[in-house]
Amino acid sequence: MIYPIELTIDNDIVDEQLEHKNVIKIKNERCDTDEVCYSYALNDLAFAKGELVYSCEQGFYFLDTFFSQTEIENAKIGDIITYHELIEYDGYEKVSARNCLHFGVISETDGTIEGTTIESKWGDDGIYKTKICDVVEMYGNAVLIWKI
Repeated sequence: MIYPIELTIDNDIVDEQLEHKNVIKIKNERCDTDEVCYSYALNDLAFAKGELVYSCEQGFYFLDTFFSQTEIENAKIGDIITYHELIEYDGYEKVSARNCLHFGVISETDGTIEGTTIESKWGDDGIYKTKICDVVEMYGNAVLIWKI
């Protein structure tokens, strides 16, 4: 199921904005790597399947090949979320590898979009723990949940 969302963080990330939204920057050794969102979320899964993930587009194909989408009510810790930019959200445009822009891993959930927390890598800025809608606007306006 496609979930339309409205992201709440402007593309110009400022500490005050993140603090206001209760976004937590996770301090760990993974922040200092060259990982990006898809490798942070998918590398261990891909390695276990003998696959290599090298882009958001390829990450979407990997998920679509080996896993299935699920509804938020059925989401569990460790499931993957993909963010997509739908130009005209009118039910006709479909989520796809071409409009997949960001990946995260569910770290807490109460079965709702509003009550689900993810961890994701924001470019070279670090790894963040935040609610689904509290990521930067450039990551899209719709999400899918993937059962792992």
